[in-house]
Amino acid sequence: MTASPACRQELSEVSEKWLLDEDLSPRRSSSVAGRARLVGAVAGVDLAASIFLYWRGLGPIVIFFTLSAAALWLALVVNAHRVRSGERLSVSRSEVRLSRGSGAKHGVIWTSPTYFTRVIYENQGPGQVWLALSARRIEIAKGLGGPERRALAARLERALLAARKSAE
Repeated sequence: MTASPACRQELSEVSEKWLLDEDLSPRRSSSVAGRARLVGAVAGVDLAASIFLYWRGLGPIVIFFTLSAAALWLALVVNAHRVRSGERLSVSRSEVRLSRGSGAKHGVIWTSPTYFTRVIYENQGPGQVWLALSARRIEIAKGLGGPERRALAARLERALLAARKSAE
């Protein structure tokens, strides 16, 4: 019994070993309960200051303390949303694949043959990591810090080198 060509291709895709498969989203976010505790503590201090200042005759200041707690909550929610959206970088012997999105909405935005893909690391400021193929290039790992980007560029370079060596 032999497998059909479509089945053989599917089996080869499943059995192909990933040399690098990483989630590139930052790991710097608090939980919902942590955000609630922080905003609660700030709101409590703001409330105590507001009561004291209202008692001293500065009533309108209560509005500004309320706005500061609301602005802090909004900033934390926006930050949490940005952390959930991330990138996934996969390198196999035959291709480099980059997908971006949040939750189940990840979509592949870059594919290139591994043998011809280059890594460009620009060491200015926090550093930038680029995938390049001929004239095409795309920045990756924007959400990571400088040392994390540098380490990613080194791991990616090693994975591409290993893929090139296995192809020879």
